[in-house]
Amino acid sequence: MAHAYTDDPSMTWIPVHKTRKPCPICGHPDFCSVNARWVLCTRVQSHRPTANGGWLHDRPDSTEPLPAPLSGTAPLAPLAQRDRVYRLLWQVLPLSSAHQRYLTERGIESVAPYRTNPDGDRAAIARAVARVEDVSGVPGFHLSHGFMVWGGRPGILIPVRDVEGRIQAVQVRADGAVAKDDRYRWVTSAHQGGASPGTPVHVLNTHYPHQRVWLTEGVLKATYAGQLLHEPWIAVAGISNVAPAFETLKQLEARTVVVAFDMDGGTNDMVRLGTQRLVAQLLHYGYRVVQATWPVVHKGIDDCLMARVRPQLRNIPSPSALIFPTH
Repeated sequence: MAHAYTDDPSMTWIPVHKTRKPCPICGHPDFCSVNARWVLCTRVQSHRPTANGGWLHDRPDSTEPLPAPLSGTAPLAPLAQRDRVYRLLWQVLPLSSAHQRYLTERGIESVAPYRTNPDGDRAAIARAVARVEDVSGVPGFHLSHGFMVWGGRPGILIPVRDVEGRIQAVQVRADGAVAKDDRYRWVTSAHQGGASPGTPVHVLNTHYPHQRVWLTEGVLKATYAGQLLHEPWIAVAGISNVAPAFETLKQLEARTVVVAFDMDGGTNDMVRLGTQRLVAQLLHYGYRVVQATWPVVHKGIDDCLMARVRPQLRNIPSPSALIFPTH
């Protein structure tokens, strides 16, 4: 049974990134929340799944007061301003040969949209942009010791675009990250009192007819798939972060949604439960739902297409019709 976020709605949830402490269950600094009694962890399962994604856990330090939320978080700048700032930033930053090689090996045809976030003088980068554009409220820019700096971990900067192609946020594929959960991060200033980008979706191939739209997880994954399957694609940040996709589907006036998440739902409860919840919501809003499947030896839709395997499509009249093969 899926629970509400808490049995006591008076308990206020605090995102862990606003507490300056990691989630006490999974140890990660984002996507989880705490209140006086519970921890809502989006990574570690329990026997108490929630209706909106994640699992409830008893708070280990419930006898201690909650950490005070980080105050002074700046409001998010308007989309037009963010787009101008990020486009100017792209003119300042290069793309390293190592990152270009990684993208090419991954099958990305055009590396022009990507940049390298250097491990160096971030103040100089911020100064070059701030001379021309107002960077206040733009995630990634924040004050440090009185100087404006550009943040984010060193790695490949990935633009996250809306239906009109505007850069609404930036992710970084961190150099040297081993764990999957640590590989892709939002470039944010929330930890320094600046603005957070939230978890927007990435949209591509909008020049094709919009009646059918593909939905998957991961910008690079969708980009590679969209090169071969010439239909609109929406990439969400994760199976537990699908809510922003609904507004985009509405903007595109889509009628059919092809769900194309990784084929590990047979062994990964988060993927299986998240996909079932997503499909239930899509059907509730009147969309025709199609599930894309492929041999489990190819985990993602990009792996499938890179192996020159065509995904199989099947109509899904209810969440119970979804299939999650294990071999």
